[in-house]
Amino acid sequence: MYILTSLKKLFLTLSVISLVSGPYALAESEETVGSLDQAELAMYYFEANIASKLGNEEESEAYYQKIISYHTSILNNANLTYDQQIQTLKEIGRIKNICGCYEETIQLYKDFLSNYPQNSDISNALAETFYLQAMQYANKNQVDLGIDAALSILDINDLYSLSRIWPPFIKDYVASLYIAEGDAETALYWYQRIISDHPDFKHWPALAHFSIAKYHLRRKDYKKAKEHLQEILSDYPDSSWAEPAQEKLRSVPSE
Repeated sequence: MYILTSLKKLFLTLSVISLVSGPYALAESEETVGSLDQAELAMYYFEANIASKLGNEEESEAYYQKIISYHTSILNNANLTYDQQIQTLKEIGRIKNICGCYEETIQLYKDFLSNYPQNSDISNALAETFYLQAMQYANKNQVDLGIDAALSILDINDLYSLSRIWPPFIKDYVASLYIAEGDAETALYWYQRIISDHPDFKHWPALAHFSIAKYHLRRKDYKKAKEHLQEILSDYPDSSWAEPAQEKLRSVPSE
């Protein structure tokens, strides 16, 4: 039993070494690690994952809390470099998000960005957290809260250095939530916003046109449907939606 346990511990240490080395090189010192060595940390990651897969969320969260405590202790180390601080902060946020503690992650990232507003790693991690929170709300049929969380990404877009993909992506996601709620008119508003706000993209405006075309097809407004499909072919011929638009045009009934 002892041999099997030792082998298991060695295997786990090697399999997750990327999580506890590299950015955490300072963890090799006893001052940083304290009573937790890398093998124990690896075991916590493993046990948390297994408990989660077995549906034992309480046990899983207990292990994740130990992991968070470990990384928090590293974060408080005065000798941590800026890059190590970023990586440690992101790992804390990632684990908190796994536990569904989105508000805690959001506050954690905002506190950091109050001092380093131009850090793109943390600002994009903040946007991702809002998106994960939005999906959780939507999955619980709390669509209004999901929409609010998603739109928070647009609110922070002007404050921080977000990837340029976030605004059109989120507008499309918000539109899809309104479609699911049966509010097609508001969904159309967001699709139109994608078209008007992001002409420099190929994929997103083309997708918005295609979505609007499908809406008009359901209403048997074939003229408007054709107009939007033709917009894709004329304005975004190199987009991935050009071929589907061409195929859809062939199937649109004559007026």
